[in-house]
Amino acid sequence: MSTLYLTEQRSKVSVTGQRLKVKNDTETLLDVPLHKLERVYVFGNVDITTPAMHSLMREEIDLSFFTYRGQFVGSVGGKMSRNIPLRILQYESYFDENYRLQMAGAFIQAKLKNMIEMIRRYNYNHPEAELKAEVELIAGGRKRLEKAIDIAEIMGIEGYCSRAYFKCFAQMCRTHLNFPGRQKRPSLDPINAMLSLGYTILGNEIAVHLEATSLDPYLGYLHEVRYGRKSLSLDLLEEFRQAVIDPFTLRLINLRVFTEEDFEAAEDMPVRFNNQAFKKYLTEYEKRMDQNVTDKDDQESSWRFTIQQQVEKLRKSIESKTIYKPHNLAGRSG
Repeated sequence: MSTLYLTEQRSKVSVTGQRLKVKNDTETLLDVPLHKLERVYVFGNVDITTPAMHSLMREEIDLSFFTYRGQFVGSVGGKMSRNIPLRILQYESYFDENYRLQMAGAFIQAKLKNMIEMIRRYNYNHPEAELKAEVELIAGGRKRLEKAIDIAEIMGIEGYCSRAYFKCFAQMCRTHLNFPGRQKRPSLDPINAMLSLGYTILGNEIAVHLEATSLDPYLGYLHEVRYGRKSLSLDLLEEFRQAVIDPFTLRLINLRVFTEEDFEAAEDMPVRFNNQAFKKYLTEYEKRMDQNVTDKDDQESSWRFTIQQQVEKLRKSIESKTIYKPHNLAGRSG
């Protein structure tokens, strides 16, 4: 157990010696040694004692808080990394307009390439699907990126390519669940709710790895600086949306792992998993992140390890003032 998800509402988390305990009013729900944990995710109304938080910080176990609906609230890490020279290099590179433009373009080039690969894989198994026009549009967007003169233009290209991609994604959803197109906030249908939840959890994992590497997750190249937003985490998330979360979501809905009975929503309120389905989703997410898949060199590694590798590559790119090479879905099976 490296990731602990706490979802039992009104439960209490305490520490005894080197063990973390989770209790409700009548029983102990969990008793786990601290050394088995790397991260703890708290959803909703879960009470954590101050000594428990101190123990997690001393052991450098990351503690992240989410609303019950899965929106990220904040996090508490262990000791702050001391690699100040790296952060200075990161800040300097941010103010180099040409370097920032090239880095922003690299993230979206990877995203568009992964979009095309996702569609290609689906079309291989379903040649009857008419997806050629959307693939050509996205491929054209990749060419336009090469001549983009500012980040606003890059984001504009990403926008219309994403609309084309999600038009294809709707065809990939071979289920009775309706997908009206990508809707971020609020998510008024189950598929959008699953996508948003997956992106949120994965983005938080990326932020944790960035902080552990001494990179500032709030200072991105593609996403503008905004108070409280981890822009660099969102930058790296772009290369993993189609690689990790989108095919994962498709598998869960197309194999009927989740159906409409697993969701709930009040009128004009965002759709969310019910209690049991939410716990099941987190279990499935862990399986996805720990799944071993093969790269183009026939090397096996999990998605979680791949993210760690990409963060390390980003660090080296910033230190050497070279352009980062994002993850390429085309060179990986899984």
